[in-house]
Amino acid sequence: MKKEKNHFIHEIFWELCLKIPHKNAAIVEEFNLKSGAVGFHEILYQEGEIEDLETSVQYYYFRHNFPVKAYIVMTLALLKLEDCFWEVRETKYEDFLKNMRETFKSFEIAPHFWVIPDWESKTFIKSKSENDKFIIIRPAFAFGTGLHETTKLMIEMMLDDKYGVMKNDRALDMGCGSGILSISALIFGAQNAIGVDNDILSVESSIENLGYNTALQKIQDEALFFEGDFSFYSSYYKNHPQPDIFLSNILPDVFMQNENEMKEIINKIPRLILSGIVEERAKEFQNWLEKIAPERKFHSKNLGGWFVFYSKS
Repeated sequence: MKKEKNHFIHEIFWELCLKIPHKNAAIVEEFNLKSGAVGFHEILYQEGEIEDLETSVQYYYFRHNFPVKAYIVMTLALLKLEDCFWEVRETKYEDFLKNMRETFKSFEIAPHFWVIPDWESKTFIKSKSENDKFIIIRPAFAFGTGLHETTKLMIEMMLDDKYGVMKNDRALDMGCGSGILSISALIFGAQNAIGVDNDILSVESSIENLGYNTALQKIQDEALFFEGDFSFYSSYYKNHPQPDIFLSNILPDVFMQNENEMKEIINKIPRLILSGIVEERAKEFQNWLEKIAPERKFHSKNLGGWFVFYSKS
């Protein structure tokens, strides 16, 4: 898909800062993302700002027409976190990107697989060995910098010899965010990848990130990104070959709200990797999978209070 100009660069958003106990971080994150946040990042420790390792500082981004101040008062009361510090300010998308440029650095998300911000890409790649692989990302509101536990779990399973991406796979990435999973699938040997997200900001971010990777890496420009929801699956794959692997890092409610589509996906796609499941809801999600797909065996693992579920037919 042709790279497009980012239409959001000068748009104003609300930035909500929360300081909460680390033990509550995952459930607060799930609640806010489910309620309309279009972006998120978290700081676990910052000298001079966070007193101890038990405190998490979370930043959420909402569109400017969202009633964020009234929302956060009601949300903290509902979650019994009324005493937590919160602050709201206006921010431009371009200012957010400038801040990320100062704080986001290259890191190894899996053995010999590196996530690199685009401004470090040329020099960083030259410093590594031929055994290393890379994905180049420009951090944005779109979910998927690789720093979150759910993304790490997804990448780990995508590299698995039994459940992960195989050579010449066709991959479907539902809720593609930054495109990190779709593009990683190509790097791991997939012949093509389709990414779908209901947020146009994510679609634009994915297209932009694909361009960085095809420009500097020997991967095929065989990814397409579409604005859409789960209904995309049945409409698109009427006239295209079925995917070999289904990737999705979203929230449990989104999976459950699309139960009919998920039944079809589980029935037709050989390998599935599903994440975004907070620990408090892991058993509920497992029971739901068993209900809608009793013939499929799902396994799971967790990291930092988040779960990934995976299956192979």
